[in-house]
Amino acid sequence: MPVNPSNALLTIPKIVWRAIYTVNVDDSVEQAYTAIDDRVQTLVPLVLSGDKAARNHDIEVTYYKLHGCLRHADSNLIFSHRDYTESREKNLKLFSSLTSELCDFPFLFIGFSLEDDDFQNVWESVLKYLGAGRRSTPTYLVTPNPQKSFVESLSLDGIDVIDDSVLSFFPWLFANNTKHAPSINDRVRSRAAPIQELIRRDFDRIVDAELVDQINRNFDFIRQVPNTLTGETTSRFLFGAQPKWEDIRAGLAITRELEQDILEDIQNWFDKPSFKSELIVAGAGYGKSTLLMQIALKVARWSQKVELLFLKSSGDFDSISLAEYSKNLNVPLIVIVDDIFRHLSSLQKLKADATDNRLSIYILGATRPADLNAARSLVRFDAQSRFDLLRLTENESRDLAAAMKRSGKLTVAMQQLSIDELANHYYEACEKHLLAGLLTSVSEDHGEFEHIIVEEYYRINNEKARDLYLAVSLAHSLGLPTPASLACNVVEVNLADYHSQLAPILDTTIIEFSHQISSDLMFMTQHRVISEALVHEVMRPADAVDRLLSFASCINPHQKEQYDILLRIYDEDYLVRLLIQPGTIRSCYDRLVEAFPSDTFIKQHFAIFESHQKNFKKAHELIDEALVEKERHPHFLNTKANILLREAIDEKDRGRAEHLFNVGTKLLRERIQKDSDKEIHILSLVGRQLDWAKRRDLTESQRLNALEEAEADLDVARAKYPTSSDISTLAAKLNIQLGQLPDAKNLLIRGVKLDGSNTQARTLLARILLQEGYEKEAYDLVDEGLPYSPKSYSLLHIRLEAARKLNLPWPKLRKILIEYLAIAENDLIERIQLIKGLIEASDIAAAKKQLEKLKRVEAPFSAKIRTIADVIKNGQPLVVEGEYIPRTIGKGFVKLFGYPEGMAAFLDIRMLPDKNTKLRQGMHIHMHLAINGLGLIARKIV
Repeated sequence: MPVNPSNALLTIPKIVWRAIYTVNVDDSVEQAYTAIDDRVQTLVPLVLSGDKAARNHDIEVTYYKLHGCLRHADSNLIFSHRDYTESREKNLKLFSSLTSELCDFPFLFIGFSLEDDDFQNVWESVLKYLGAGRRSTPTYLVTPNPQKSFVESLSLDGIDVIDDSVLSFFPWLFANNTKHAPSINDRVRSRAAPIQELIRRDFDRIVDAELVDQINRNFDFIRQVPNTLTGETTSRFLFGAQPKWEDIRAGLAITRELEQDILEDIQNWFDKPSFKSELIVAGAGYGKSTLLMQIALKVARWSQKVELLFLKSSGDFDSISLAEYSKNLNVPLIVIVDDIFRHLSSLQKLKADATDNRLSIYILGATRPADLNAARSLVRFDAQSRFDLLRLTENESRDLAAAMKRSGKLTVAMQQLSIDELANHYYEACEKHLLAGLLTSVSEDHGEFEHIIVEEYYRINNEKARDLYLAVSLAHSLGLPTPASLACNVVEVNLADYHSQLAPILDTTIIEFSHQISSDLMFMTQHRVISEALVHEVMRPADAVDRLLSFASCINPHQKEQYDILLRIYDEDYLVRLLIQPGTIRSCYDRLVEAFPSDTFIKQHFAIFESHQKNFKKAHELIDEALVEKERHPHFLNTKANILLREAIDEKDRGRAEHLFNVGTKLLRERIQKDSDKEIHILSLVGRQLDWAKRRDLTESQRLNALEEAEADLDVARAKYPTSSDISTLAAKLNIQLGQLPDAKNLLIRGVKLDGSNTQARTLLARILLQEGYEKEAYDLVDEGLPYSPKSYSLLHIRLEAARKLNLPWPKLRKILIEYLAIAENDLIERIQLIKGLIEASDIAAAKKQLEKLKRVEAPFSAKIRTIADVIKNGQPLVVEGEYIPRTIGKGFVKLFGYPEGMAAFLDIRMLPDKNTKLRQGMHIHMHLAINGLGLIARKIV
């Protein structure tokens, strides 16, 4: 039976709140907000584990129902202490949210007994969190007729008691509020009015205030971007920070050669506007954000009537609002989106709406290749054209050198270089990314980019400040800013202490900004590339799990900005890159599942990981649990099918393998029929069919049948998705298995042209070119692909193989080897080859460093003993001289003197050609020098 709200409750919607928590299970507050037309916020009830909290605190307030709700039978209603204990375990994050906000915001307890167990537990957590300190914000308890001793005892904990009742307090609070908040409608109209006036003036259209406000929350109206300029003396842009509008207006960025091609494409679109999506693909730190902003401001100055929107860094790509706004305008609409991979689902919806309604919308997006490829495994995205923003050209390097000379930011040594010399530095140093060039020219720390970043980190003397910087870097390395409250919670620092103690220390490393929607304080580093370098250099796999889990355990999944970080953390590809070892990754997933038992997507990714590890029993258990909890979610069904097919391909028993394969194939075909986005399922199906055809126990007839079935599915896919690079690559793999290499080669060339970031197509094509003797073409192909996938093992390995066949000079080969070994740290053979080359080139200091790394290579002891490379000098084995120092019978070391100086070689008589060689302590010997997996060795006594 519904409960009617009292007059006191009807006052609550007229007051602005940060959040409302309740232990009541009725719906009287919901009814109060529904009854008041001039409410100042919209109520967002949060009851179930999957519910999301309010984001826009200006017009929304989250209503946390800690004890469940009568409206939701599955909301863990609490009527007893046992109910409370069970519910707290299931909805732990609801209670942790209360604890967190109690620490950082003023609180009012009313109609609430401080003797309740749930409050006592929460309040104890707050006091434990604060330690010896006191809350920096006030806490009030409203209760009638309190005892004096009660008031005094609570004041010791920082709680002020107000003698009043629920019935009279809220009316009193509203009446005595000196500044009443305007209603939601009034605030929306006030915010939208200036933009509405611009739209009326420029386009002769009247657009609804609520729609304009919705757009304004997520996008910058480029015609309204402030004209303020930041001087070169105050801007951090030339130190590698993310660009701001004032940096671009001030002309601090150089003009990229690619810009003109994009502007011409937009100009051509004006001739016949319709829906069109274009994509800029650029490696990390190559300047895509800057380029997007430069293009936006230049198009805004054109004479054509056009509306330009630029998605804010933490805005939502609201496809419904965009389509509605476009319908209201009588001019073309250009929407510019950085990191577009985060919004592919919304983009697909906008495309469908725009096509149906013939809307003139031009989407210009930018992304990293790796981010785009990861997102496309879930959502299809086709751009009509793509522009590849690569490393600086020679002309761009000169422009950058001239700009930096003018800026006065260079170090003394760099300032003394000529423009040509500085341009050459940028051309070489910016091969990785622009930041590498910029920081190495403005930082007084000498060395590589990574060294500068690590040195800056360790110069922070305050341990809490350093931990906070690393926590923020961890999130930003995933492409996301961090809510300040979350970052501080991770390192157990309250927000007030951050502002008073840590902020001055971190003023050049952590950027603060307000979230465009929630207005919450957010943290990020100067640039995502800096975060990635810091995490890679500082956070080793050995301690990464604890850091990841301490971060994840503080995340409130009901808060979107926090949950987005968790989504990235539990991605199996990310964990494999960061943690490396399967046992470490498995431990991390186990603890994530324990921390977030109701998050089925963690189980899905855990299942994918286990299937790749061929632990199929565990994989099935996890995905089956997820399917039950999410009622056969389409993505989970796809995962289930892929696990079945992977198991079928690995299964030794032929009969069981066929059964698994048929069940998995049937499940995927069902998804192809039912889902609107079919490409993902087709790619999964055909990929597994090709793997199935490789089974050795298939007859030739069975193998050809499997390939024919794959070919039929591919024909359908190619007709439906003619511009899909991935499908073209699968067709090439089919032709390779059929022995039709010329056709395969043509398909791979097409796949690379369609998508330069398609690493698989490049790898397969380069392999074919190497087999055909086209080493230079293979080398160029993979070298062009590395900016898209700089950590691709396949591309780096093929480039090394091609470089050797081309007999490239040692300095070039050395660089290629080092870049390869940065990814393939345990490649014993290539590590030995690098040390051999360094010694032969007389680079003894570098050889010593690599010998230390050789000790850490994980390889069988037998392989380390047997893998040997002779050191050659002038075409002959290198003869060195040294003093023999025995260790055990027949074994010892030769302390080398002369060249190479300061090194020692292991000597084992059993490994020498003449095993009867007689040696004694202190004997001076001449020998051939070699290297194996343990270090330098004596190869032969001469």
